[in-house]
Amino acid sequence: MRKTQYYVSVLLVMCLLFAFPGISFGAAQTADDGAAARGGQGNERGNSQGVIVLVHADNGTITAKFNKQPPGGKPDASDFTIQRQVNGGAAEVVVPSSYAWGTSTKIATFAVPPLAPGIAGREVVYSVSFKGAAFVPAATFAITALPPLDVVRNGQANAMIIVAAGADGRTQAAAATLAEYVQKSTGALLPVMTEGQAGSHNGEPDGPIRIYVGDAQAEPRLGALMQGMDGDGYVILPEDGRITIGGPTSWGIEYGVYAFLEKYVGVGWLMPGPDGEDVPQHATLSVSREMVKEEPAFISRVFSPLNGQNYPVQAEWARKNRMHSRISFHHNVYSLFPPGEFGQSHPEFYPVRNGVQYIPSATLTNSWQPCFSEPGTVDVAISKIIAFFDNNPDADSFSLGVNDGKGYCETEPDHPLYTGELNSVGVLDMSDIYYNWVNQVVEGVLAVYPDKWFGLLAYDSVMDPPSFKLNSRVVPFITQDRMAWIDAEIESQSKQKLEEWNQVADNIAWYDYMYGNPYLLPRMYTERMADNYAYAAEHGVLAHYSELYPNWGEGPKPWIAAKLQWDPDQDVEALLDEWYARAVGEEAAADLRAYYDHWEQFWTERIQGSLWFESRKRTTYLEFGDPSYLALVTEQEIAESRSLLESVVDKAGTAQQKARAAMLLRAFEYYEASALSYTPKFTSLNEQEALALLNPAALERKMEKAAERYELLDEFAQDPVLMHFIKPSPTGIYYPLLHWNGLDSEAFWAIADYMKAFEPNGGTVSQQVYGIAQHAENEKLREYADLLQNVNLDLFALNNNSSFELGGDVPQSWSPWYESNTVYKRSTDYSHSGTSSMMISTLRRGGPHQVVNVNPGMMASRVHYFTPEGTQTNATIQITFNLRDASNKQIGTLVSGTKKVGATAGTWSSVDFLTDIPEGVKSVQMIVLLNQVEPETKLYLDDFVIYQGSKEWLNAQTFWKFADYIQEHEPSGGILTNRVEALIGSSASGQEREFAQLLLNVLQGAAPVTANASFEQGTTTSAPPWAFYVQSQGTVTRVSDTSHQGSSSIAITGAKPSAVPYQYFIPKVGPAAAKVYYKLPEGATTAGTIQIGFNLNTADGKGITVMRSEIRPITGSPNGWSSINLAAYIPSEFNGLVVGRIQFTINVSNLENEARVYIDDANVYQ
Repeated sequence: MRKTQYYVSVLLVMCLLFAFPGISFGAAQTADDGAAARGGQGNERGNSQGVIVLVHADNGTITAKFNKQPPGGKPDASDFTIQRQVNGGAAEVVVPSSYAWGTSTKIATFAVPPLAPGIAGREVVYSVSFKGAAFVPAATFAITALPPLDVVRNGQANAMIIVAAGADGRTQAAAATLAEYVQKSTGALLPVMTEGQAGSHNGEPDGPIRIYVGDAQAEPRLGALMQGMDGDGYVILPEDGRITIGGPTSWGIEYGVYAFLEKYVGVGWLMPGPDGEDVPQHATLSVSREMVKEEPAFISRVFSPLNGQNYPVQAEWARKNRMHSRISFHHNVYSLFPPGEFGQSHPEFYPVRNGVQYIPSATLTNSWQPCFSEPGTVDVAISKIIAFFDNNPDADSFSLGVNDGKGYCETEPDHPLYTGELNSVGVLDMSDIYYNWVNQVVEGVLAVYPDKWFGLLAYDSVMDPPSFKLNSRVVPFITQDRMAWIDAEIESQSKQKLEEWNQVADNIAWYDYMYGNPYLLPRMYTERMADNYAYAAEHGVLAHYSELYPNWGEGPKPWIAAKLQWDPDQDVEALLDEWYARAVGEEAAADLRAYYDHWEQFWTERIQGSLWFESRKRTTYLEFGDPSYLALVTEQEIAESRSLLESVVDKAGTAQQKARAAMLLRAFEYYEASALSYTPKFTSLNEQEALALLNPAALERKMEKAAERYELLDEFAQDPVLMHFIKPSPTGIYYPLLHWNGLDSEAFWAIADYMKAFEPNGGTVSQQVYGIAQHAENEKLREYADLLQNVNLDLFALNNNSSFELGGDVPQSWSPWYESNTVYKRSTDYSHSGTSSMMISTLRRGGPHQVVNVNPGMMASRVHYFTPEGTQTNATIQITFNLRDASNKQIGTLVSGTKKVGATAGTWSSVDFLTDIPEGVKSVQMIVLLNQVEPETKLYLDDFVIYQGSKEWLNAQTFWKFADYIQEHEPSGGILTNRVEALIGSSASGQEREFAQLLLNVLQGAAPVTANASFEQGTTTSAPPWAFYVQSQGTVTRVSDTSHQGSSSIAITGAKPSAVPYQYFIPKVGPAAAKVYYKLPEGATTAGTIQIGFNLNTADGKGITVMRSEIRPITGSPNGWSSINLAAYIPSEFNGLVVGRIQFTINVSNLENEARVYIDDANVYQ
């Protein structure tokens, strides 16, 4: 065929020469004509010698036409030089394989090795020079690319997938995945079989293309191509009739399959789950001929918690995006020193705390470390790790990561190696001690297993590099939330620290905190991520581990991170464009980008300078449990975000793209509900701010949105993609600041502080609170306002001795939770109110506590704390409620947010708490929970209070509290008196108004309905109209040796089981209130009790029902006289019986034989 083409070409040229002798044939001819005109040889050495006038070439043959016979006859082959240029590249000399001379035609013919068709088309130019003259080029000709390999053609399978008969499970699964996604894309199912099952067909045109997954058939080139490749790397090698997907390991083979699907099928795993994968539809599926060879920039790439079996849908997504954990490094040294194994035989392996040997519990894996300076721990660790590799020959690494938390032996002040030096993150530095232990252990293990790796965590007390070189097989994972690198200073310092690590460690890795959940906005920083990964690749970072905890409302963020961990040289903007377009379609992509760009700007620019960022940017990770960044968010930007996402939903293309858009919108609704229900923090308020916080419509909206948060979380919990890994819980002990119901604790206490400071006698804010308590339709709002009033009046604190004023060194009513050397005592050095406080020092964990009875409903609590100015401490403080049922069993825990004590040294600060007590709770153990109070730290506590509201502001339960308060604090009137007066004319319930009227009557000196209430009339044995009933034994006598008012009282002596003075009165329908005073003789004690009651009878004396006070132990009082109270609402009838008269009783029971109690002023008011 080629010879025929050649002869046709030669004949055509000769015909043209004879017919048109003046024709030009390119540059050589023009040059020759120019030389002849000048009468010289020019570059062609003269026309007399003969020159090349025309060159023709195809793929394999070149001809050179001379204008005349060269002198001397046939030229030698050595007289010619042939060059070849491909696609405009550099010229290369080509040696012909044969040469012929045509004497009559004056044409030199050369055979050259033809260029085989390649993976891409090529343009080729041959040039010929004769005896050093200028090169004369032939016309360019093209070599077309090899045709692609069609594995599916017009919807029909044209390939089979071949795996080795003995292939491992991962390789077989990869082959199945290949077939699965080709079928999803084309409808054609490629059969998966072994070489033996496939028969003798060898591909086109005699049979289907063979796609070899793994080493199903030896490929000579493959071994060479994979030489030195990382185990996760892969090669895709398309050739005539076959495609080989190979890798050094089965992981590499698996990743090669995923790459094949991404590159040739167009598959993208954008998010987890069926709706998260993008599979373009094809009728024909073609594989171009170029070889693909890739390996990861970082050998280990992990997203936690997607690296286990607990979340299979999300773990599958991570796997398909080539995430692979290959180096063990996490918290693990506890496994080398089980307390159950060494606690008794080697207690020296464990810390000494406060001078006492500490042996952790058998199951405790955190908050303690083995003694790294104890030589025996080295030998034990070496022995156990060697045994591990003996039993796990496929394991490549072992983790020497410290246990979570602190608890180092050498940080005890009395330890000989204690230095007190702090490291770069402000905690006691343990790097040299720990890393010296690591080197010793690693060297011992490498003596037996020289090819193993040892990962570990460089964080907290071992954050900084040691002062010496680490063994080259040690890989420290350096912990940091590298979003903080948005701050130029932090970035510079962190890079400097990395360079310090590079000086002592041959291999380093990054541990990052990329949390999506539980952040309450999409935390986007993809540009920063891209810069960070590029820097890591350039500076020897070997591996990445990220605490991702994804919220898929962050859209492309996890996908971008996965792509860049494989290849950080990729253009992040191009990746983002790809994700947006594939996720929701081209038309909707711009709006989706605008949405995420907005939040990227928030997290990389606006967040800088905020207290949330500035207070944590130097620590290991940014505080995802603190939502105060929401204070920066406006309702307008939330509305704009919703508008953008709704537009995305409207514009999304395919059904699957619409499903993705809808999922992103649904995820946003949790962000939206969080932002709109959040209340910014206030340290102090003015009137306008206080009123804004008390806007009922705004509060109700916040409550609705707060409730929506939990509804969404419950919904998401059933969705394997939208699920939240970390969920705020009303009764959870973790991340309490992420839980709220729309009524904020700090706002609550800020309003209470404002009213006490600026409206002691009432005012605009107080009136707004009162109005909400009385008139709000929302029951929870009424409860909130009622509780605010109670706190403001300070009437209803449930606990005793809240200001620590009573007691000796240990305050009355409080029990200590402390350690043997804890300093725990009342102090008058500092106080927030009164003269005393509680001072605590040297306490790892604990604090004062008290048990109080409670009811289900809203509860407010607060404690003030203080450390002297200049105090440097890591101590923290929070309020904890342990919830107990009727049997005193703990059934739950409620906790406030945690505060760092040292942040406000020199000023009194508070922990504020507003929560709801669940149904079934009868009491709470209220605790000021302190952590890490050092020996040198003096922490003072004061005014630890707990309040609950009442559904009715004034009722039978609160009547006497109000009366006593007003009589003591407002004898001439005041805010509470004004409220009682206002209540009478309000729209409150009839009973509440009636109680208010009775209260005013009592305060104004109304006479009691009981006659001879002070026992001033009578004889020794009687005080009419009182009657004295004695059951079994005891006496009741009228005496004049002691009295509460007037000159007389009655004395009850030795009453057993009881003695009951009583009288009858004719009642009115409405409230009735009774108060009786009682007293023991000075210095006397008794086990007796007292109770008062109303026995409701018909007019003729038939019993109807009873109303009783509590049964109260009779104890002495510092003031001598104590009182017992009862208030009740007297109905007109009960169970169909008309109330005609009431027997008022004073029941004194169980007095010892000589025990005596005095009774006086037994008043009943109506």
